[in-house]
Amino acid sequence: MFEVTVGFWNFVLQIIVWICIAKIFSKLLFAYIEYKLDVEKRIVKHLNNITHQVEVEQHDGVWYWYDLHTKQFIAQGRTRDEIITVLKSRWVDHIFLVSDTELLVGPEFSPVDPNVEIK
Repeated sequence: MFEVTVGFWNFVLQIIVWICIAKIFSKLLFAYIEYKLDVEKRIVKHLNNITHQVEVEQHDGVWYWYDLHTKQFIAQGRTRDEIITVLKSRWVDHIFLVSDTELLVGPEFSPVDPNVEIK
């Protein structure tokens, strides 16, 4: 006949404890991963909201800037300095891709080379 010893019950209890620990750890890990993904989604959404690919038009010596995708009016001016002044007053924390070779980033809006690799 099979005799159940205290050692056997200790072994069973240890298995149960380790299974519970593994379940708790996996739930914490999945919650952490879900949190990180949520943060990344919010960052991407924020960056999409503050980044504008610029469509430039000129009429009668006045330059007009629009968001290429939303067609939202951004700024107008007779000179680049006038447009930069508007950007500094209304679009402080935004990013403007004016062309493939020109990127303007607030708050100073001095040109940044978009082809520079960030390390």
